[in-house]
Amino acid sequence: MFKALIFDFDGVIVDSEQAHYEACRRVFSEIGLHLSRREYQQKYIGLSDKEMFPKVLEDKGRAVTDETIYGMIIQKINAYRSIITDANQVPVVTGLYAFIDDLVRQQKRIGICSGSSKREVMVTLDKLYQDHLQSCFETIVTANDVSFTKPHPEGYLLAADNLMVDPSYCMVIEDSPVGIEAAKGAGMYVVGLTTTYNAYALKNADLVVSDFDALPRINSFET
Repeated sequence: MFKALIFDFDGVIVDSEQAHYEACRRVFSEIGLHLSRREYQQKYIGLSDKEMFPKVLEDKGRAVTDETIYGMIIQKINAYRSIITDANQVPVVTGLYAFIDDLVRQQKRIGICSGSSKREVMVTLDKLYQDHLQSCFETIVTANDVSFTKPHPEGYLLAADNLMVDPSYCMVIEDSPVGIEAAKGAGMYVVGLTTTYNAYALKNADLVVSDFDALPRINSFET
């Protein structure tokens, strides 16, 4: 039986990918580059900012320096925080609350492993604070906590260590191929949610479902 559940954040807990895209679009627009929504989804979703920004610049034939990347990341974080703060609400993925309530009743250990920055994750959770969602998570691992981001497994291994659960007893909920690769590399069981990519793109997951309502209850799984 699984002892811990580790959630990716964007596209799994909250439907915030549009906010991330808009923040990135604003940053690239400042230097005269256009990044379409389709291009962003096909090539860059799931990558951390420190991986995504240099990749976009390289793909578009622009020079890449550490100073440039650092400045763009700060701009993007600030833009994202502004978008989330100004939003009337941040939508959560269908079925999330009932699913987490079930985990709490079963006394499962619960964590987050995100490729986003700590500031981005926390401003979003603060927006949901009235729902007491934040208090459910025993550990929150972000891009700021690791040397290597997804698809490297470091973040998921750190989350399991923080939860004091062997990786083989962890289930991960992910919405991107790079996230699935990271979790599988950590030796964990992975459920793919088709909130961002289609089922075929998530084929390396152990199970693919549309949302939490379609996911069997955890006590029906055996490790």
